Amino acid sequence: MGVDPTEESKIAGFHEQNDFTWLTSPGDPTMLVQYGIRAQSSKVALDHNGVIFYKAGYGATGEAQWRQLFEELAAGAAS
Repeated sequence: MGVDPTEESKIAGFHEQNDFTWLTSPGDPTMLVQYGIRAQSSKVALDHNGVIFYKAGYGATGEAQWRQLFEELAAGAAS
């Protein structure tokens, strides 16, 4: 499904229809270029300094891997 980032109600509806439990938001085109995002459903984890810690495409990351990444990010933020 293609979504115009200016159509926030469509983004919210897509979020609700798919029972996403995480926050979604329209991407800032400048940020997308800066972080090298070229595809919808890209996954990026940033550390507390805004540096890319992890980046993958569609379907590349399962729940267990996300939990591990978040634990590593939280441990790094605490140090």
